Amino acid sequence: MIFGNIKANPNDTIDVYVLSVSTEYYDFVQAAEKNRVSSNPFSPPPGVPITGNISNDALGIFQVSAIVQETVTVPSETQ
Repeated sequence: MIFGNIKANPNDTIDVYVLSVSTEYYDFVQAAEKNRVSSNPFSPPPGVPITGNISNDALGIFQVSAIVQETVTVPSETQ
């Protein structure tokens, strides 16, 4: 389920925004998430190296994304 549990009524409109991401950005976010969450609550995560694309030893990533926006209407229960 892409949108999770959205509470909406029939005929409500929802604005959906989709952003493109590069492989570099995806890898950066995945590495940061692996360092944040451990599958074993009794030991810290092993540490995944995180690399970004910002110079001068800063940790971060610069990402430019195309944004697609669409408005959808929640169908009525009779449809």
